[in-house]
Amino acid sequence: MKSNQQSMTSRVSYAFGVFGNDLFYLFNSGNAAQNDKMISSIVLIIFLLRFVE
Repeated sequence: MKSNQQSMTSRVSYAFGVFGNDLFYLFNSGNAAQNDKMISSIVLIIFLLRFVE
C-alpha cells in the first residue's frame, strides 16, 4: 500500500513540475517586469515541489 501511495505522490509532483516548466512559454505579455515576476513565482513553486519530494 505504501508503494502505491508513494507512486501517486511522485506522479503528482512530476506533473506539477512539468506544468510549471511549460508555463515559462506562456509569459510574453510585453512587460518585462511582470514576466520576470511570474517566472520567479514559477521557479519558487518548482523548487518547493522538488524540495518537498
